[in-house]
Amino acid sequence: MTSIQPQGAGLSALWAAFDFYSGLRRMGLNVDIVHPSTSLDGYALCVVPCLPIVPEILLRNLEQFKGQVIIGPRSGSRDSDFAIPNGLPPGPLFPGKVARVESLRPGLEHGGGGWKISQWLEHLETEAEPDLIATDGTIASWRAGRTRYLGAWPTPELVRALLVRAVDDTDLFTHDLPQGLRLRQAGDHVFAFNYAKEPQDVPSSLDGQLILGRRRVEAAGVALFRKNENGATR
Repeated sequence: MTSIQPQGAGLSALWAAFDFYSGLRRMGLNVDIVHPSTSLDGYALCVVPCLPIVPEILLRNLEQFKGQVIIGPRSGSRDSDFAIPNGLPPGPLFPGKVARVESLRPGLEHGGGGWKISQWLEHLETEAEPDLIATDGTIASWRAGRTRYLGAWPTPELVRALLVRAVDDTDLFTHDLPQGLRLRQAGDHVFAFNYAKEPQDVPSSLDGQLILGRRRVEAAGVALFRKNENGATR
């Protein structure tokens, strides 16, 4: 859908999902990619990176969901006939409406604290609380209860700033992983995979029992940890 009508160069839903996925994995979190009809029971955080047409089953699942929710740009922007919905997006996903959108020309940016708004910007009419605000007052995201709406394109730095805020409202344990190092938890074991070309050190925040490999993981290498009783590797 976003390939048919990208609205701006490179504004693909696939890349939006990829940047959210990368941001979550860099925090050491397990990520499941699920169908909109999948029950969200047992999850702490749900991310909808970019979903123009929102199925009714997903709306019902989100209503029942008790965790934190992040909604990405252009979500709820089309109905099943590919028309702009009555009442304007994002519809039932978030209180308010997108009154104006713009694709930002190259070089036009609104900088924040280590992040910036670029490529795409939505202007919402809403009573929700501004969540991420650029230094010039431009709003990147809003918050209403446990749901955050990102009205800017999810660049890696902006995604990280938003994820940090959302994860802080959960009981998830995160890690600040170096480039290329990724974790995956399976039961009481945690695997550390190094996808980088150089050796990478497992951060001290992961202090379980090392049972395979070394804390300095070689390129294309793996280390395996068993969680401590206090669950420090969660």
